[in-house]
Amino acid sequence: MARVWTKKNAAREAIIKYADFLIEQLEETPQVNIQIRSLKRLANGKLVTEVLEELTFEQNSDSPR
Repeated sequence: MARVWTKKNAAREAIIKYADFLIEQLEETPQVNIQIRSLKRLANGKLVTEVLEELTFEQNSDSPR
């Protein structure tokens, strides 16, 4: 799933809002990886992306559910 935000902080806030979605994903798989990327347009019109931050969410088997 991909989303485009204009600011890095807006992307972080959106991830927090989607915590329920992440929890559902973690019920199906032990780990969920998220990349926050920037999208830039070069002078020649080409779009390029750059990874700004990588987040990893993992199940904690020590905690009761």
